[in-house]
Amino acid sequence: MFFITCDHSWTNIGDIVNIIWLPAIPLESMDAGVKKSILEDQLRQVVPMLST
Repeated sequence: MFFITCDHSWTNIGDIVNIIWLPAIPLESMDAGVKKSILEDQLRQVVPMLST
């Protein structure tokens, strides 16, 4: 089981439970190309964590 959060304070309990922290990103105000690039970068980091 994984917990995915934008709340950085959860990283303090990362040794007890599986925490994936992602920064909060204001996607609603971004250009579609920039939004896609940011989301792809985030997924490149998260997918390996979920597949191990």
